[in-house]
Amino acid sequence: MWSEKHVFAGQPEEGVKRVQEAMRLNPYHPNWYFWLLGWAQYNAHDYKGAVETLRKMSPIGVARRVLAGSLAYLGRMEEARAEAEKFLKENSSFSASYWATTQPYLHEKDRQHAVQGYIMAGLPE
Repeated sequence: MWSEKHVFAGQPEEGVKRVQEAMRLNPYHPNWYFWLLGWAQYNAHDYKGAVETLRKMSPIGVARRVLAGSLAYLGRMEEARAEAEKFLKENSSFSASYWATTQPYLHEKDRQHAVQGYIMAGLPE
């Protein structure tokens, strides 16, 4: 599918297309396809799409941080903070700055975009 490769290379729209094509080809796809699509949508600044996609996940798991960031970018701060709190209950050692050091973004502006949403949602810097 290679959608993550496109996201990290600064081509999230291509990542979105790749996952959507995979979902079309496999309508009985596993839950993690929603994660890949939501992640690509978040990085493509399609926050509404990311929220809609990630809310289809069950369980949502670590994708909740992307849901929180998407809601924050949409200005839905109460919902964003509630999702951030739920995420931290299961991921108490998370910090956006440490997470950022582990992500292979080609462009620093893309890494900072992802981090900024997490911080706006109330996740620890």
